[in-house]
Amino acid sequence: MKDTLTMVLFNLEKVNWLFDIVSLIILTYAARKSKKISSSLITLAVIVTVSAIMVFYQPYLLALKNKVNYQALLFSWYIGFAIIDMLAIFAIFLPHKYYKMPFGTLANFTLFALFSLAFLQLIRYIERLKFGSDILQPLYRYGVMAINSSVTALTIILALLAMFSIYQLKIGKRIVKWTI
Repeated sequence: MKDTLTMVLFNLEKVNWLFDIVSLIILTYAARKSKKISSSLITLAVIVTVSAIMVFYQPYLLALKNKVNYQALLFSWYIGFAIIDMLAIFAIFLPHKYYKMPFGTLANFTLFALFSLAFLQLIRYIERLKFGSDILQPLYRYGVMAINSSVTALTIILALLAMFSIYQLKIGKRIVKWTI
């Protein structure tokens, strides 16, 4: 059961980035049509950028595994990812405040997810460095994958709802477009 869950979550992690890019393209197209920047567009742009950074950062760190000391690798892994998560929070927060834009559903959920990821990184770092323990390893392993997958799932659901709303507008069953 454990191996099946690991494989399912790992495969979801691999396709998350693809879904995020497709969603960003759809939202960018919608933004160009409406000539309006949305909270979701800002959030997705940050998600895709951060995902790209992490896709390149993780293998780089894994390549350093036998070349640097253990504490430096732990610091680079856990604190590095926590810093990336916190910078992503700032990157979502800043444009919303600059444009005086309300935080949408995706932005709020993503901010919570990024904070949760940063917290997981810091707790796991403290556990490994100070206590030399692996008690939280399953929580960390499955938590990171589940949080990332939940953001992607919410993005897909909201994008589908928005597309359905646009369809209803076209056929005259809706007066106002539902936005994500």
